[in-house]
Amino acid sequence: MNRILAYTSLFIVALLQGCNDDTEKVSVQMDISGMYCAACVISVDKALKNVPGVSNVRVNAARAVASVDIDVGMLDSIKLIDAVNKTGFSAAFRK
Repeated sequence: MNRILAYTSLFIVALLQGCNDDTEKVSVQMDISGMYCAACVISVDKALKNVPGVSNVRVNAARAVASVDIDVGMLDSIKLIDAVNKTGFSAAFRK
């Protein structure tokens, strides 16, 4: 019984350590042209969030900017541009 309890405890600890979100992230800024309303924001936000490796998205229609947090090494940045372009808007990375 003690052995089962010990193995179960080790298994739970291993699972919890695997859930630790230590992935290095970087934030990129994108200029989005043609975005004017709340529906535009929702469309761009959803498209960017569906790109694997994206962890957070903030879109501002008034400033025509999207700020995207991505997991380093998990994403080809061209996929972000393509995702926005597929919604009918144009995107470029800020310099």
